[in-house]
Amino acid sequence: MPVMTEAKRHKSNDQKEFDILIIGAGIAGATTAIGLKRAGHNVVILERMPELPTISESIQIPPNGTRALEQLGVLTAVSKHAIALNDVSLRSYSDGSLLGKLELLPHMMERYLSPYLASQRVAFLKSIEDEARKLGVQIELGCMISSIDFEGASVNLIDGRMFNGDLIIGCDGALSQCRSLLLRRPDPPRHFGNKIFSCEFSQELLLDHEDLRDLIDLPGTPCWIGPGSLCIGNVVHENKTFNLIGGLEEPMTNEVQTHPQLSDMEEVKVFFKNWDPTLRKLLDLAPFCIKWTLTAIPDLHQWSHPAGKFILLGDSAHAMIPYLGQGAAQCMEDAVVLSRLLEQARHREQIPDVLTVFEDIRKPRVLPLKRRSEEMRDVYCMQDGPQQAERDRQLRDMEPYADYPIPWLDPEYLSWMYSYDAVREADDGWKKYCEGKWPGTRGAWKLNRMME
Repeated sequence: MPVMTEAKRHKSNDQKEFDILIIGAGIAGATTAIGLKRAGHNVVILERMPELPTISESIQIPPNGTRALEQLGVLTAVSKHAIALNDVSLRSYSDGSLLGKLELLPHMMERYLSPYLASQRVAFLKSIEDEARKLGVQIELGCMISSIDFEGASVNLIDGRMFNGDLIIGCDGALSQCRSLLLRRPDPPRHFGNKIFSCEFSQELLLDHEDLRDLIDLPGTPCWIGPGSLCIGNVVHENKTFNLIGGLEEPMTNEVQTHPQLSDMEEVKVFFKNWDPTLRKLLDLAPFCIKWTLTAIPDLHQWSHPAGKFILLGDSAHAMIPYLGQGAAQCMEDAVVLSRLLEQARHREQIPDVLTVFEDIRKPRVLPLKRRSEEMRDVYCMQDGPQQAERDRQLRDMEPYADYPIPWLDPEYLSWMYSYDAVREADDGWKKYCEGKWPGTRGAWKLNRMME
């Protein structure tokens, strides 16, 4: 597997080190910074928050995500704070009976040559941010942006500081200020009709209950699906903390709560009072949870500025709801593709073309996943009735087929989703571009031939 290693950082004399500003130190920002630093560029991250988060939910990293992390050279570091899961089991909300199962261990490594991991988001973020700092990435916290000069590639902060670069990358998430500035209008994420809750349980607590021991002893991902919601549980890191995350229906007219807030469990317990007794017991054991609003953004047709010195990446460009478990992995794929393209660019004049190639590579990948994720909520969260009964029958009794109700149980869809190789996609795109075969670019590929 091609990896962006230290050995590849030393460019030939005609190649340039670009000065790159990344806005946002989340998953997209930190992984992109790592890739760009390994590619030989100077990278500064500007993060709005004065300190990094300390409370969060679990994060699942499927094989296409772990492959991207390996290509960035950080999989070993991330794996120290993650765990490989045995399986994903789809369960009926009413009694916990099995509807379908996806074997993960060892099948993901055997089939896709990359593991399926779970971690706590805070631990994951800390590990990649530590790796970025080790590589020499400068991370500036508490940076409140007042404006972006898209044509001059500069960022102005409220405190009067200004940062200049050759390229600005907006990685500031679904609630993206960069996106609003690019579109020249407010563009807040829209309410998607659910509030998300997340709670954690210690290993010791679950082992005290005989009927909950398997959640720790046989770490997998039970997924209860039912009317208006689903709940997903998994062990998240080396001390075997168990995380449970689920959704609560609420009107889309409610105020959007973008940042997780501590909350009691009463609303959650009432919502799930008629669900599987195992799930209800878990909820009874949780002293508190964190909650935030499930949001989505419309499909964007414009990720970059016409001047060719700014682009959106990750959730700021294509935030997706979590029903395929692909949001974080798509940020990582973005990071690898853009870093690999910029690793091969030799001239600043090629940056606008790189952004065009990047968008053309990534949009056909992320937008179908984004739309399928939105469709999946209706499949998971069906109300009781004939359609729900038929869905359950198909899951229990039939082998996967085209348009199977749950795409991650369909081997063909799973292969398309998990086999993606971001380095190969970038290399194929760069080769085609350097042959002058990429529509919409500005012809800067010719500069390479002039230097030969």
